[in-house]
Amino acid sequence: MHADPAHVSEAFRAGVSGYILKRSAVSELVLAIRETLNGRHYVTTLFAKVGSGSYPSLPPGFQPRWAS
Repeated sequence: MHADPAHVSEAFRAGVSGYILKRSAVSELVLAIRETLNGRHYVTTLFAKVGSGSYPSLPPGFQPRWAS
């Protein structure tokens, strides 16, 4: 997936439950799946380590779990 904050924001507005990058570790994919299966939202912090380093603008009411 793209690391551009605009893409992430648009994806959540479109209804996704989680967002990780293609370069994310398999263990993060498993964590993201578990979080979303439990009704939570997930956004990778790898996204913040590339590009501008800013987090996406998420729709009101979204409280994602950020990867550690």
